[in-house]
Amino acid sequence: MSGNSTEFESMELPVVNRQWEISQPEENFMVVCHPYPSGYPNMETGQDAQKLALWLACILGDHDYLLSLRYKPSSPLVVFGVSGRFTELRKLLGAHEWSYFLKSPEPDEAGKVSKIFPCRYKTAGEIQKAAWKECRIKESWFYPEGLEWRRMKAKIKDPYPVTGRCGLPGDNVNKDGLCLPLPADLFPPPKTPKLAPGSSGWVQEKTGGPSLLRQPKVCGAWSKGAPAIKAAKSDAWLSLNAAQSITTVAPAMTRGANISSGSTTSNASEFPITPRPVSLEVADPDALDLSRFSISEDTGDIPDGHILPLADSVTAPTTPVDPTEDLWRGHDSWPAEDAKSTLEPKQGKKKIVIQDQDELEDGWSQVKKGRKQRRGKNWN
Repeated sequence: MSGNSTEFESMELPVVNRQWEISQPEENFMVVCHPYPSGYPNMETGQDAQKLALWLACILGDHDYLLSLRYKPSSPLVVFGVSGRFTELRKLLGAHEWSYFLKSPEPDEAGKVSKIFPCRYKTAGEIQKAAWKECRIKESWFYPEGLEWRRMKAKIKDPYPVTGRCGLPGDNVNKDGLCLPLPADLFPPPKTPKLAPGSSGWVQEKTGGPSLLRQPKVCGAWSKGAPAIKAAKSDAWLSLNAAQSITTVAPAMTRGANISSGSTTSNASEFPITPRPVSLEVADPDALDLSRFSISEDTGDIPDGHILPLADSVTAPTTPVDPTEDLWRGHDSWPAEDAKSTLEPKQGKKKIVIQDQDELEDGWSQVKKGRKQRRGKNWN
């Protein structure tokens, strides 16, 4: 044993240099929104699933890269697995415009787009836990003599066109954040166009001020609020210096009533009063005479919604007229009963007046003659 141990210790073990490489995943998962050709495929039937698999195989270039299909009956999204050996993600991801990759698109296919995004799930177990059903891909779908496979190849351009940049679908479609944004290194955001020197945007960027072409905002007359309503001032009020502003209430009546400043009780149900604030400027609010706001004792009906004016704003009536007064006093002559106006007649259509009675009678005779002729009688 001692000899063997010595011989074993003297043996030189070979040195193995192992380079650890990061292994790529066996399957990468992608999500397609509104896939070609149906847009909302019924994966329960094999026909829609076959057409979707054939279209994806045309994009990948080889159907061996397509590993699995997963779906939900209530979702327009389809999750599919791609082999880790496929590295041309720029060719697969993005917006696929039907009118761009089809050789002869139909009129109803011109405006449709299918979008492919990276999937948030990284393993098949996560997808299965999220209740996504798997659709088995059949090898017979890709037989060279297959009719559907030949039809799909005849419709789609070869080589497949480059896809475009697109945003994520709406929250009602992209539930639980299944679709991830497109990689920024593969789909960089569009560059901001350069501003022309001397343009309004260029000046604003250089100076940091407003644009030269920006017009001032037009404000209406009511942009600062309604104008203040002030009561009319009498001669006694003009001598006061307006130093303080108070708000009083001018009553508004819907029915006629006798209301004065001295009466403090009234029947509110019989005579409803709507207060209306009026801004008055006085120097001493305590010196305000409430008798100036008494309403006239007119018992007539007042229209609904009419606001009685203040006492100071009512002008004095004109001098009453005596009914027995001679209004024609001071005039020299009275107009005659048959007097005619000296004004020129108005210019207009002239009326022809028949003055000859014979012509009028002759006209009536012609009318009578015509009536008798229609009755079969001779006219003498």
